[in-house]
Amino acid sequence: MSLFELGRVVMTSGVKERMEQDPSMRSFLDGCLKRHSVGDWGCLDEEDKEMNDTALEVERTGEGEPDSLMSV
Repeated sequence: MSLFELGRVVMTSGVKERMEQDPSMRSFLDGCLKRHSVGDWGCLDEEDKEMNDTALEVERTGEGEPDSLMSV
């Protein structure tokens, strides 16, 4: 179950071309987005992971303000 809506997802023309040439790339990227939406921050450093967790907590409780947008 997702922790948040991803919103509008955009990509560069290079990524679009790669996905068209290699269907497994689309599957890989879909998986990455799904993991991110459930709070699996992947290879982000600890500071960015904490920032993402704080942003989710602020969104959930409505209390406080995150330092910036979530890292990806």
